[in-house]
Amino acid sequence: GAAPAEWDSRAVRETVVYNLFARMCDEPPSEPLLEAMLSYFDTLPGCLLSEAPLLGAALDSQANATLETRLALKAAVLASPLGGRLRKASRADKLDADELAQQVADGLLFAGGYGTTHLTLAALERVSSDPALYVPLWEADPDAFLVESARLDPPVTSVSAIAPKGGQQLQGPGGG
Repeated sequence: GAAPAEWDSRAVRETVVYNLFARMCDEPPSEPLLEAMLSYFDTLPGCLLSEAPLLGAALDSQANATLETRLALKAAVLASPLGGRLRKASRADKLDADELAQQVADGLLFAGGYGTTHLTLAALERVSSDPALYVPLWEADPDAFLVESARLDPPVTSVSAIAPKGGQQLQGPGGG
């Protein structure tokens, strides 16, 4: 469900992305980077509607802003202590450090910024709906509480995979 009015979803998202970046990269994000990460959540929805013909220049502007945020975050990941570890791992495994850093950046923004914020807001909503019931459950086992919150109100509701060109397509029951 939607977050109750008393929860400021921007403040929750700011707390989530700040802490995810700090934990993953072993240093806090700069204020401009934090603002850029938060702006991502204003521009991405329009980018997801890329086939909408009426959006025109507004869509181009949002797409550019989204790309700039992604690239700024990738640069920050590479400049952080995590970036050093990614470069070392990429040399050892013959992978591209820039690609690894972009995957980390995109995961932090999308899964962290959307998914973790959604999970946090849903858990806060659940606790505030009946504190006498839910606070003791949280205190007894915070991990189990969050897992159950994610089961009841999943932050990610579907996953799609695309087979590589020339790859094998698996058939489900009934040939579909």
